[in-house]
Amino acid sequence: MSLGFSGLSASMMAGLLALLFDLIVLEPYLSRTISLWKWTPVEGGYFRFIPERLNRFTAPPGNYVVWYLFPFIANSLLIVLVYLF
Repeated sequence: MSLGFSGLSASMMAGLLALLFDLIVLEPYLSRTISLWKWTPVEGGYFRFIPERLNRFTAPPGNYVVWYLFPFIANSLLIVLVYLF
């Protein structure tokens, strides 16, 4: 499903869709049903300027980077292979 995008922009969209699916659907569901993540803000941490009620992730932020990068890299490699062969 390219949503009208082609090439590199399609790879970026695939990563973005995977990240949003994880953030909006998968993580909240798993956190509610099996307590996958129990996130508590760190006192005096890097994000102490964000109010505690807003400083809530459903998973560690690195998790979302992975959900973006894996589809992006996999689809970029697929695009390269399509152009080569």
